[in-house]
Amino acid sequence: MEGGDRAVLIRTGGLGDFVLTLPFLAELRRRFAHVTVITHRRYWELIAGDGLADDWLSVDNRSMSTLWSIPEGEVARRLAGAELFLAWKDPDGSLARGLARAGVLHTCWLESRPGTAPHVTLRMFAAAGWEPPAGLLEQPVLARATAPRTGVLWLHPGSGASEKNAPVAWFAARAKAWLSRTGLNGVIISLGEADLALEAPMRELFAGLPHERLIMPSLRDLRRRLAGEALQLIGNDTGVTHLAAALGVPVEVAFRCTDDEVWRPIGRHVTIVHP
Repeated sequence: MEGGDRAVLIRTGGLGDFVLTLPFLAELRRRFAHVTVITHRRYWELIAGDGLADDWLSVDNRSMSTLWSIPEGEVARRLAGAELFLAWKDPDGSLARGLARAGVLHTCWLESRPGTAPHVTLRMFAAAGWEPPAGLLEQPVLARATAPRTGVLWLHPGSGASEKNAPVAWFAARAKAWLSRTGLNGVIISLGEADLALEAPMRELFAGLPHERLIMPSLRDLRRRLAGEALQLIGNDTGVTHLAAALGVPVEVAFRCTDDEVWRPIGRHVTIVHP
């Protein structure tokens, strides 16, 4: 596929899935004159200022439901005459038939949940028949101002799936070692909606140590604070860790049940550990 006038990328899933798609989105922006992203509003708001796409459509737009029958409305307008890239499954072929009715020039099916190497982002380039840029997995894809001269250690001990989480005591031990080594005393502990059960044990483990607990921030606030304050992040294989790495923040990421060869964060300073 050589590129052309218009491309549409449909990408939903978790935050980490979306962040790992950004290098591919950047390649679409390079190859096509106009790129539309169909995704969740919070994901679009996260990247709206990065120049990775020209416009977007919410995946919750009611016309999206017509894709499996006779596409109409805004989604039909965006897809007509476009090259489509999407990471959805189509077990009965109804989606492919709907896309054909919408006038999609070509559909490139991206594998959304591969279980084996190579890396999921490299698989996207392979699906499109494109050679990935050299060093793709080491290049932060989101803009960050100069790293702060002074800042904090950022911890994200959750992931939304308990089997992926390193023990909270491991996070506390890593944090205390970092604070001792650097002589700094600032820690931010972020928790998402699925991680609230971890707040009490983390509060207990960090009693007496200066820290801030950041509970369910918006993605825009999360990005702003990661970019402006984090000297390093220690986290599980989860979206916050992927976002930090994409911003160029050094990350130490714990892999327990997922394959780091497939799902490692993209960035220049990524350390994989298996606690």
